[in-house]
Amino acid sequence: MFTLGYIVTKLFDRMRGSGSQEESQSRVILATNLPSWVFNGDAQDNELFESIFNVYDNDVRISYFPSLHRARIMFSDLDLAVACMQQLNGIDIDGHHKMRLSYVYLNYEEMQKRKKYRLRLCVDTTA
Repeated sequence: MFTLGYIVTKLFDRMRGSGSQEESQSRVILATNLPSWVFNGDAQDNELFESIFNVYDNDVRISYFPSLHRARIMFSDLDLAVACMQQLNGIDIDGHHKMRLSYVYLNYEEMQKRKKYRLRLCVDTTA
């Protein structure tokens, strides 16, 4: 008989495919708790904010979400994203805002797969 932990681990391994580190971690980071000057559209302010991440990756791409006061940062390499996350999470940007960073793991297709597996776990009562 299998334990629930074993079954869940196997399901997640199957969803990830080979289970490599590249698949289980993300090159995309979400920055939250950002000051309003990041989103005011001023090129100089955007350049200042982006320079924080250009230290780690010259090919970094940043998407701004002003209504949510968030920014999505996409790195060209997983190792660069990990280094940025470890060193910049919780830093004080302007004396009033501590930037929070978190990984963005799933794309839409992966989320749909996980929903199907959860549904099977909830519905399947066979032993």
